[in-house]
Amino acid sequence: MIKHKLRILGILPILSILLLCGFITQSSAAQFEAGDYTLEQSEIIEENLYISEAQTITIDGVVDGDLFAAAENLTISGTITGDIYAAGRIIDISGNVYGNVFLAAQAVDISGSIAQNTTIATAFSDVSGTIGRDLLVFASESDISGKVMEDVRVFTSISTISGAIKGESMIFASTSTIDKNLAVGEIYENIGSEIEEEVLLNVEKDSKNGFFDFNPVGAIMGFIAMYIVGIVLIYVAPVKALKIEKKVNGSLSEFFYSFLIGLAVVLFLPFPLIILSFTVIGAPLALIISAGLVFVLIFGKLWVESAIGYKILGSASKKDDKRFLSLLVGRSLTTIINFIPLIRTFYKWTLGLVAVGAVVRMKYDCFKDRKTKKVATKKKVTKKKAPKKSSKK
Repeated sequence: MIKHKLRILGILPILSILLLCGFITQSSAAQFEAGDYTLEQSEIIEENLYISEAQTITIDGVVDGDLFAAAENLTISGTITGDIYAAGRIIDISGNVYGNVFLAAQAVDISGSIAQNTTIATAFSDVSGTIGRDLLVFASESDISGKVMEDVRVFTSISTISGAIKGESMIFASTSTIDKNLAVGEIYENIGSEIEEEVLLNVEKDSKNGFFDFNPVGAIMGFIAMYIVGIVLIYVAPVKALKIEKKVNGSLSEFFYSFLIGLAVVLFLPFPLIILSFTVIGAPLALIISAGLVFVLIFGKLWVESAIGYKILGSASKKDDKRFLSLLVGRSLTTIINFIPLIRTFYKWTLGLVAVGAVVRMKYDCFKDRKTKKVATKKKVTKKKAPKKSSKK
């Protein structure tokens, strides 16, 4: 049941990046445009439409196919029969879309109707229209006042849901408001926010509270919340969890190598992201990468805690194939360390950096394996067969 609810959480951010960077499926017919573009209300394009290098794109007519657009300002009041893949600064959709929608922008406003799934990566998201299936939002501020026919998943700082949600609502936010009378399905609200607020405590408060700071209620709430999230992450992607585990507890050198890689990413990645943010295409991409980095820093620690717990259980000759007990042991260790002010800050940052490094190394290995398989497959296909020897009597 949990897997059904969150099966796309691990792959959608990566899929969105690929799509917005130009990952395009094969098409028999397409129309390519460059520069500012306007499709009048009376016009119909019966093929996929690709628009780039534009400041303003206005779609008032009908696109009988997919729309791929990159512009400073994108306005869609017409009809799109296929999917939309768009990046820009401001995206406004007030028309009808019969396919899936993938958007990356500084601000997104959806007041129209979208028949399939919708994925949004933005700073400010406003959804007042109708979403036919699932809605996934990565944003700084998210406002959902429209109708969503299936599940809603929101990763944001401030979340407001005042519309009708027919499926489950999962909200990862610092501040969340939801009209529970209009949310038909189950509500998972402010997951993990309790313990993450603890991370933001400064050294001044720690020094004032003495050498030990004991808050049993907050510790218990944070422990339970993050343990639930950890179970979901492991259950949804068990293979990924095992691969990350090898990058953490395979050996002491593996642990330090992941730590150094994570430290390098956190120190040097912000500069190219700042440069990307000054471009039309780069700004949404920088936002998506930043969201992914923050996600790993916060929730990736759960994979590291599971790996540490599994190592502890292994030293006690205990087996844990599903890693749920390992996560429990790792979470318990983190909770205990949280009572020690100065050490807990160092410990949490260490877990976060190791998580980032382990994930980066795991992704690199997957990329290298796919490349090796492609080369091997290509060699196998192109390999010439030796001519058969003819037998003479």
